[in-house]
Amino acid sequence: MGTRRTPRHDRKSHGKDEVTGSIPVGGSTWLIQAPKSPSASSRKAVAVTTTGAPGRGQPGSPGRAGRERIPIPSSPMIPHKAGRPRPQFSPGGAIRSRTSPPSTRGTPTPRRAPVRPDAIVAQWTADDLTRVFRTYLDHVRDVDGWSLETVRSQPTAFGNFRRFLLETVGPGVPLGRHLFEIEEWIRWNRLAGRGGHTLNTYWRRIRSFFRWLDRQYGLPNPFDALRPPAVPARLPKARSPEECLRILEATEHYPWPDAFERVRNLAVVATALYAGLRRKELVGLKFLDVDLDDGALRVVGGKGRGGGKDRIIPIAPDLGHHLDTYLRHRRQQGIVAPEFFCSRQTKRGISMMTLRRIVLAVRRASGVPFSLHSLRHSFVTQLLRSGVPLHTASALAGHNQITTTAGYLKVFDEDKIQAMRGFSFNG
Repeated sequence: MGTRRTPRHDRKSHGKDEVTGSIPVGGSTWLIQAPKSPSASSRKAVAVTTTGAPGRGQPGSPGRAGRERIPIPSSPMIPHKAGRPRPQFSPGGAIRSRTSPPSTRGTPTPRRAPVRPDAIVAQWTADDLTRVFRTYLDHVRDVDGWSLETVRSQPTAFGNFRRFLLETVGPGVPLGRHLFEIEEWIRWNRLAGRGGHTLNTYWRRIRSFFRWLDRQYGLPNPFDALRPPAVPARLPKARSPEECLRILEATEHYPWPDAFERVRNLAVVATALYAGLRRKELVGLKFLDVDLDDGALRVVGGKGRGGGKDRIIPIAPDLGHHLDTYLRHRRQQGIVAPEFFCSRQTKRGISMMTLRRIVLAVRRASGVPFSLHSLRHSFVTQLLRSGVPLHTASALAGHNQITTTAGYLKVFDEDKIQAMRGFSFNG
């Protein structure tokens, strides 16, 4: 294969050109050259030198020695294959692209004024922010796999943040810098008398929203340099063994409308107390999830992202007795619904409202201030007091972290007295 060399006078006139790449075309190779020194023209001409045997359809003529002037834009831009490159912050605050355009040496690239996303978002009004928040809820539900209960808990915190913005700047007015004044929002809540637990919950939920804004819009997250509001220490909610027995006794002797509701409500309270099920898990428990022959209770789709966490809980003997009694009454009523705890009237599963009515009635009858979640705390505390290892109790409770299980433990006065009886420095 021959090479068409550039004449001396031609090479001299283009001595400042530089080869920037090559393109194979058929049996030839095009060498692309661009001038080193920038020109004032908006479009540049680069030289394409062909190498190969002459007379094979290469551009140019023998008099031009295989060189042809091809006009190209002065600042080529190759689009990202996935669309517009995702913006990213530079230390100075301006957006830069993750995929920089290919540089052409000697070709001037027009400079654009940096665009700050915080300046763009600051033009949003409270209504604009609300529309973006709805998109955020759809994203965390459909993409991140948050549970419906978790998604439903987010608007409360956002509503509080939106009221702060409306009182600060007013409706229909660009939010400006007030969108990033998180400490002022915390101060506004404290002056309104909201406690540490409420503030901490609001803070964490709005922080998740700003993290999503950072991923989607490249918005700087004002929460990165802040600490969450302090949470006052609270004693665990577990009830004492005597109080737990009184709750069961009050449930059994309460004047329920009929015998079916008596055994069903007693089975509901016993399941919360002896298996530590949450409200959602009690309502969602299926008939096939309870196997009295194998002595196992299966929880499907418990608390957690991505559909929840499944677990299997061995059925304690006392709980097995209450569940067996309920199943006999269920068969007598001819209930064949897939839910385990059902209503006699509708022949369908019970609702959250039914659970609240059961707890309210038993609380008044027993005189013990408890909730369904406090029964779960009591379950974990009794496991640990009985000598069950912490990691085993954590697995039975469906916790992702052992530290969460340790926070459920309540040390009763009798435990302290028992521990001090053998305490001595004499050995």
